[in-house]
Amino acid sequence: MSSQNVRCPICGCLNKGLALDETLGWMECINCKTVVQVQPGKYVKRVPVISMKEVSGLNKSLG
Repeated sequence: MSSQNVRCPICGCLNKGLALDETLGWMECINCKTVVQVQPGKYVKRVPVISMKEVSGLNKSLG
């Protein structure tokens, strides 16, 4: 068993010392509490999270 450090694809927080081989790649982020399956060693793209408040602000600025 080896422990790995993995960044959360949702918030970008670094989760340290994960035993992904025991959980088949599943992890719960220590920051945002999102449960995701990751594949270490592969490129993971960060996903922006937009709140409804931000969306309404964008709509106002566009027109």
